[in-house]
Amino acid sequence: MAAGRKSLILCLLVQHFVLLHGAKILTVCLAGGSHYLWMDKISRILHNNGHEVTMFRQTADNFLPGYRTPDSPYRVVIWSMDETSQKEFIAFFKENMKLSFMGGHDLSLLDLMAHLSSQCKMIFNQTSIINLLKEEKYDIAVIDSFNPCSFLVSEKLGIPFIATHPFALKNAWHSGIPNQLSYVPVFQTQLTDHMDFFERVKNVLMYIGSRVEESKIHSLFDDVIEEHFPAGSRPTFVELYKKTALWMYNTDFTFEFSHPFFPKCSVHWRLIGKTSKSCLTGIGRFYLPVRRARVYHCGIWLDGIFQSFH
Repeated sequence: MAAGRKSLILCLLVQHFVLLHGAKILTVCLAGGSHYLWMDKISRILHNNGHEVTMFRQTADNFLPGYRTPDSPYRVVIWSMDETSQKEFIAFFKENMKLSFMGGHDLSLLDLMAHLSSQCKMIFNQTSIINLLKEEKYDIAVIDSFNPCSFLVSEKLGIPFIATHPFALKNAWHSGIPNQLSYVPVFQTQLTDHMDFFERVKNVLMYIGSRVEESKIHSLFDDVIEEHFPAGSRPTFVELYKKTALWMYNTDFTFEFSHPFFPKCSVHWRLIGKTSKSCLTGIGRFYLPVRRARVYHCGIWLDGIFQSFH
């Protein structure tokens, strides 16, 4: 069963590329926590199926307290963030998540992306690493689409790329999935697929707002694009989304509202499924005295945030 799932995800990832002796694949992981665990799993599956895999990732993962990173059977290329920037980012993230858990506010996506755009500048300024990756002449890249910088890195290296999305269908329009606003709720609207007139108006307005927010996020990376891509061939994120060879969503469609799909879409169940484990003890300690609460799942670094509350 497990072997079948591994073969299935391998075929899904490289179905566009028929290779006799295994592909030379670059996996790009520019976010930590559960994002790293997801990309590490993909990298191991590809490596175990005979492909030459290299992961490009950041120097350390402080979102996984107490987690011992196992030895990687694949090659790892690391970019280094200076200590001051790293501490500022970790402090920003943990403080915002703490306030969010306490009911203060949700994590600002724009503020988070501002940090990621600064990190993207650091990545591109480390020209020795970029040149090293370019000289390797990879056949294809597999990227985590959460960080927009992953698209820019792949484009700079001049290799085709597959985008994996570790969340629900929040950005369905990126991959060309039809997104009928009359019955498909926009992310975070708290609507259902049965909407009256005013709820549909709200859904449309929220959709427009999400596109405006996305445009602001893209503009945060304008400096990187202008500095590191020649005039006349500077990419836009809309172009890069359309250029993606394959989109892969890590989601459970039993929790999704109905979406119409084109014939090019394929659904595969339990590709990397594991036996479920009990919730972290930290959740119980934190929510025990609370009558009403929102529960988030953000990877195993969650317990470290709970510990910082006490």
